[in-house]
Amino acid sequence: THLVGLGLKDSAAAAKALFETWREEYSALMKEIASAFSKPWLESKKLLDPIFARKINPMVELLMGAVVSANEVRGRMEAERAGLIAVAALLRNRLENGELRDSLKGLEVPPDPFTGGPLQIEHTVEGTEIRSEGKSADGKQIVFRIKAR
Repeated sequence: THLVGLGLKDSAAAAKALFETWREEYSALMKEIASAFSKPWLESKKLLDPIFARKINPMVELLMGAVVSANEVRGRMEAERAGLIAVAALLRNRLENGELRDSLKGLEVPPDPFTGGPLQIEHTVEGTEIRSEGKSADGKQIVFRIKAR
């Protein structure tokens, strides 16, 4: 909507109408985003990507970078939570059975939020590594290590 060439009163009315339209779009979009955020991270990412790709009004555009960043942080936090739960479950299992398991199967551990599948486990000389496919804020893979005894 162009406001150029309109009288002052008409320009103010047009600006108010445009702002109201943007506010309604913003409100509807925030409901969509809130609904997506209520889902597990991988599912929410699949719902949010098309929303972020839409051409949106300038008022909403100002907030999208923050929403994208918040969702990325949420994914990392979910991966870190899953990794800590996996470490605790493996250590508890080792106390009960004397050794670390080769998999998380049968343990109550959340999935890797970046894949929806199980976190990965690898035994090394130094100990056991539990990995998420996600990346930390500095771009490194999210890894938890249990030192060998």
